[in-house]
Amino acid sequence: SVGSTLGTQPARGQAYYDLASGIQTTATSAGSYPYVGTIWWQYVDSWSEKLNWGLVTNLDNAYDGHEAVRGPAKAPGVACSAPLRRRNCGGEARNYGDVITFVKRANRYWLGH
Repeated sequence: SVGSTLGTQPARGQAYYDLASGIQTTATSAGSYPYVGTIWWQYVDSWSEKLNWGLVTNLDNAYDGHEAVRGPAKAPGVACSAPLRRRNCGGEARNYGDVITFVKRANRYWLGH
């Protein structure tokens, strides 16, 4: 499972991509591919676990390299990503990086093969 043991969001995303693309090339000795898919652990981080499992932070900022950043979460803070550009994001303890791009890429790979 791809989780908080990896140091950055891009590292988590790359690990997920590698998992999703790798299982499609792993065949049994009979030549079958026994996988039907893989999952991302959860949508939002769990505050009580203090682990980095989600696609968004506890402040509901996407780990897209744009929203989950330091800075005020109130105007004139960081505008959220589309389609929520009129809302403010940010307010995190640090800049977390982008995992969403890798997850999208892994899903596109999965659908295309």
